[in-house]
Amino acid sequence: MQIDWVKLIWGGRWLLLLGLLVGLGAGYFHFKTLPPEFLSSSDVQIIESTTNKNMAVDGVEVAASRSLADEALVMRSEFILRRAAELPEIVESAEFAGLGPEQIAGLMGGRALTIGPATEESNSVFRVQFVSDSPVISKLVVQALVDAYGLHLQDQYRNVSQETLDLIESAQKDVSKKLTALEEDYAKFKTSSNLIYHDDKIASVHRENSGVYLSQIQSLTLERAKLNSVMDSAKLAISEEKPLESVLMSLRNLAVDDSKQDLANDAVALKMSSIERKRIVDQLRTSARIREEKLLPLEIERKKLSRSFGSGHVAIKSLDEEIQVVKRLILDAVQTEERSIAELESAWAELDELASNQPTTNPEDELRRQVRLVFDSMTQKLQSVEQEIGEIQTAYHTAVEAAKAESIAESRSEQYVREIERQQQLYDRIVARLDEVNLISEGEGLKVIPLNTANYGYQIAPVMLKSLVMGGFLGTVLAFGLAFLREISDRSYRSPQEVSEHTGLPVIGHIPVLKRWKVDADHVGAALDSRLCTFFQRKGMNSEAFRALRTAVFFSNQSGDNQILQITSATPSDGKTTTAGNLAITMAQAGKSVLILDADLRRPRIAKLFDLRADKGLAWAIEQITLSKEIDDLMINEAIQDTVVPNLSAMVAGNPPDNPSELVTSEAFEQILSALRVKFDLIIIDTPPMLAVSDPSNVVRRADGVILVARLRKNVKPVVAQASRMLETLEANVLGIVINGVGSREAGAYGKSSGREGYYNQGEYYKYGYGYSYGAIANDSSREYYEVEAPKQAAPVQQTQHVPSACGADLTNHTS
Repeated sequence: MQIDWVKLIWGGRWLLLLGLLVGLGAGYFHFKTLPPEFLSSSDVQIIESTTNKNMAVDGVEVAASRSLADEALVMRSEFILRRAAELPEIVESAEFAGLGPEQIAGLMGGRALTIGPATEESNSVFRVQFVSDSPVISKLVVQALVDAYGLHLQDQYRNVSQETLDLIESAQKDVSKKLTALEEDYAKFKTSSNLIYHDDKIASVHRENSGVYLSQIQSLTLERAKLNSVMDSAKLAISEEKPLESVLMSLRNLAVDDSKQDLANDAVALKMSSIERKRIVDQLRTSARIREEKLLPLEIERKKLSRSFGSGHVAIKSLDEEIQVVKRLILDAVQTEERSIAELESAWAELDELASNQPTTNPEDELRRQVRLVFDSMTQKLQSVEQEIGEIQTAYHTAVEAAKAESIAESRSEQYVREIERQQQLYDRIVARLDEVNLISEGEGLKVIPLNTANYGYQIAPVMLKSLVMGGFLGTVLAFGLAFLREISDRSYRSPQEVSEHTGLPVIGHIPVLKRWKVDADHVGAALDSRLCTFFQRKGMNSEAFRALRTAVFFSNQSGDNQILQITSATPSDGKTTTAGNLAITMAQAGKSVLILDADLRRPRIAKLFDLRADKGLAWAIEQITLSKEIDDLMINEAIQDTVVPNLSAMVAGNPPDNPSELVTSEAFEQILSALRVKFDLIIIDTPPMLAVSDPSNVVRRADGVILVARLRKNVKPVVAQASRMLETLEANVLGIVINGVGSREAGAYGKSSGREGYYNQGEYYKYGYGYSYGAIANDSSREYYEVEAPKQAAPVQQTQHVPSACGADLTNHTS
């Protein structure tokens, strides 16, 4: 639902004004009932001494800063409040007579106390404020708090506790003792371990030696593999009976060591000089190389360690074990090379003897000897390599075990170093903190300087303007809420536009509310219902509303097809029968031959409205046609009655039947309507309400047009919408809606809406066009214009309640 806020405010302006006045009254009452409040304040500055402004932390000088928020919390603390309550100016004052320190402290620490920075940019000045119902109390409390806080700072910063100093010095002694013990244990550990230290760094000899041994093992293993490969390929060539020259050539080309490449060839040469033989013998002597590469570095390292740590050090003992292993390796190498040299010299001797005894030798035999000698030489070399690998592996394992022991000792040494560093750092911090405490104890601490003295409190509350504004605002909001609730709960129509938008149907007439009037007995048609205003007051204001409705019906029937009009409503008491009667009269007055047909067989009212007999009517005619199974013109004429209104006839409902719904759906009813079409220009059918029974739905398909009558009242929207939807579902030709009861109390604000010129009674703008009621303007001359031809009327009945009528205004006797 869309809400017109401007309309809501304007429509509820009196309620809003009432809410404003009530709120102002409540605000003034609140102002008069509140006790007075007095505020006293004082600005205080905190000044730190030069000694305390800069302190060294871990050797770095940093600026000390204080937070005003923290100081405000300190001043509001129970300790400061209790100290302020015990000051003489508070205890001896008459305002706090009879109260203990705890009670006074409780009064000081309530919400009346405010402590904070004096300005947003201030970092050393804060303001103390206290609100009380007495100007004297507010002054005393502020001054007492400032004094108590100054005393607290003096005690805190000028007298450093001796207990704190003792604790710091005790901690210093404990850390120093622990640090000394760690250093002594570390010195003993360095002496007993097999670690070697150079410039306070650990040097691991065994880890370095194990790396050298591993490299030598890899090199010898590679050499052994090469020797095996050469020998295997030579054996394969001999087994395949390849030429001995190629075998000897392959042995020469696949020699393992470049420096020994020609050893086998030279050793078996038939003609070899003594110099060449000596060179071969020197190459076979490997003990000197081992002594130079392995033993000499170990002996040099042992001499260095002996000078640094003495001969009893664990590392020197470990080196001695490695030296013994290398010496055994050299001894084995010497024995192997002596044996090899002896065998080689023996072979040379045999060669020399053979050469001397047999100057000529078979070349093939000579080649075989050469190959055999090379094989023997390579076999000896392979044995020497195998022996050397075994000795070096033994030395490698010994060095690895010693290196593992060194790693464990290194971890323990690192733990000693880290623990000593931690204790040293802790000791340094304790010494620095001790220096700071001594510095603070020698300084002047903080100074509290009151920038202004607390004066007697001045009144800050209550403020009349504030109370009035708050009360007026709350009253207006409350009234607006009530107006809003009224608006959203209102389910009535406010304007013709709203009716059209809600139902989708045009509004073709507005009928005002009528009072019942008593007509003179000698008046023509005095027995008719007095609400037939179009008969009794033909030129009255209310009759003009029905003539406007007639004009709207004529306008919608320019083609002349709407000969049968059905008048219905959503619910009972909407004024459909009275509207149908007055509309029929206005149509007859326009010269039309009109018949009003009462199809409300349940609650017929046309007979009473026009003072007609009620025995023979529509129900009787339907029954007669049903029985005779044919329509008789005489029978139809017998059911039709003439009224006192010229050109207007009526067919009443007759006696209420037992089956009204079946009668209006029968073929006989349709035959009657067909016969009536021939006799009359216009037939107006009065049917029951749409939401009450199903009869009007059955008549809809036989009518040329439908007019829906809706009476203005509360909660009318849902029923009208439902009736309009039913007509839409039945595909009825709805000419429009006639709004009944305009101007009644139940109509509320209908016809009042907003415009550019402000709010106005929109009824005055559609009185002519929509038949609201001609001449309803507050103008005596216009009223006389409508009443000029009206005869003197009878006095109204004393009963003045509003009835659901379709007529309006004052009825007069009409003699036409």
